Amino acid sequence: PLPLSPLRPQDAREALEGPGRMGLEVDYPPFTFQQGLLDEIVADLIADDAGEVAPRIQAVGSRLWELAKATDPVHITTQHYRKGLGGARGILARILDQAVEGLEDQDQNQAKEILRALTHLPGSATSRPAPESELLRGVQDVAARRRVLRTLESRWRILQGFSDPRFPGERSYRIAHESLIQRIQQYGEDDDELNAARHKFQLAFDVWLRGGKLDEDLLPVAFFDVVQRYADDLVLRSDDEWEFLRASRELHNDTWLREQLAAKRRDRQRKLGISALPIAFIALGVVLGQLPVEFVSFNTLAVQIRSTMHIEKSRLRGRNLAHADLRDAFLLGADLRGANLRQVNLAGADLEQVNFHGADLRGADLRNTNLRAANLEGALIAGAIFDGADLFEANLNTDAQGASFKGARFNRLDLANNMKGTRWGGMPPQGALGPLGVADGESFTNGEFPSRMNVSGISMVGANLEGARFGNGWVFDGAKMSELDAANVQMEGAGFQNARLEKADFQGANLRSIKAMGAHMNEANFRKADLREAQLPGAFLEGADLRDADLRGANLLGAHLDGAMLKGAWTDRNTLWPSSVDAQALGALHTP
Repeated sequence: PLPLSPLRPQDAREALEGPGRMGLEVDYPPFTFQQGLLDEIVADLIADDAGEVAPRIQAVGSRLWELAKATDPVHITTQHYRKGLGGARGILARILDQAVEGLEDQDQNQAKEILRALTHLPGSATSRPAPESELLRGVQDVAARRRVLRTLESRWRILQGFSDPRFPGERSYRIAHESLIQRIQQYGEDDDELNAARHKFQLAFDVWLRGGKLDEDLLPVAFFDVVQRYADDLVLRSDDEWEFLRASRELHNDTWLREQLAAKRRDRQRKLGISALPIAFIALGVVLGQLPVEFVSFNTLAVQIRSTMHIEKSRLRGRNLAHADLRDAFLLGADLRGANLRQVNLAGADLEQVNFHGADLRGADLRNTNLRAANLEGALIAGAIFDGADLFEANLNTDAQGASFKGARFNRLDLANNMKGTRWGGMPPQGALGPLGVADGESFTNGEFPSRMNVSGISMVGANLEGARFGNGWVFDGAKMSELDAANVQMEGAGFQNARLEKADFQGANLRSIKAMGAHMNEANFRKADLREAQLPGAFLEGADLRDADLRGANLLGAHLDGAMLKGAWTDRNTLWPSSVDAQALGALHTP
């Protein structure tokens, strides 16, 4: 290509003045400029040396014409330029606002965040170039953000794309006109929820970073809800910011779970709110006959009294509680080291922080127990049932062979980043739900999983989730779930980004607002499923059955729909389709 020389002041003057000459074969009347005005406009345009001058000349000229064309003869004055448009900077600011307002509603916040990320801190009037990978990093809907970038660059010329030698092999961006930066920074002063989220994030992030990255400085609950709502719109500039957001999410989920446990404890206390005095009298009646059986019943009664009175950190080391019925017991922080708990029934019990080190739990029933931060190191657990138990931060460094952990929930241990998590003696056992767990072929039919959880990378190939109910917001990103049986499952708001869901059966499922960007769902069955507001850009849905599904408000931009069945699917004006797909021609129904 032939390189073009930069426009000189005289070139800019001729470009503005030339179209108004007499005698041109055009369908508009000739026009003139007030004496001295052209020099002022050209000086303003040339003074901004960032980006191309030509688009600014076009923008200034067209807007001045719109203001003055009603006069006869047409004469453009300083009144039009200075007060009507606020000078060249004012015109460009209007172009910027029009560029943002001309986008779809769901893209406007992203546009503001992209522009803000390409500026320095308030007070600096220079652009901050950034590679495309930084502007797309961590975004769930990559296609949507890339579309916004291209629109701001190609249609409105707000952004300028270029090749930066620091980032070979990818496109970089900067603000095309330095005069726009002041207006862009004002986006951070607007009183709306996006900016409230950004300000709260930045305030907490600064405290966390300066304070040495302490957990107590992570986003407080009062801030988190606002920030989380707009997390996909925020453009985070550094690894520290991403670490801060991830750690805050972990903390928030943990806090939410603890609040649920506290509520369960209060409810249990109300149900078991009986006087300890009658129990004490009963104890006197049984103590005399306990010597031959090592005081098992007496020990059990003692534990029940402590449980009823909500006594924490009970000293029960070495106690014989074999075969005891301690369902729903409250034993927070109890010391049960070396205790005999063979075939004890602790289903539904609150066993948080209990020390079971070296205890005998063979054949024990620990279904749906709270074992958060409990220590089972060295315990004997063959034949024990931990189904549905909460094992967050628990120490299970023991031989788990022969124990059942179906549906037990665990979290990720990351010693390198000082993240507390569940400790296993080896790999997580079959059936447990957590990051990189394996539950292939397991049946969780009609199960209740209320606590939101991140189980990224889990393998649940061929598992049965029919009728199961998962609390809002479970994350299955990168999971292997092909041939999943999940008819009528409840998974509203779940995340399936890049998950493998080929031939999964989601017939009649509630999948509203799921996030499944890039997920592989070829030949999956979504018949009569609720997919309202589902985020499916780039998803692979070849041969998928979407008949009678509710797709109102769903985003399928860039989705692969070859061979997909859409007859009877419900759509509306907010349903976004790939340009190559004519949904109505395929039988989809459109509602106003």
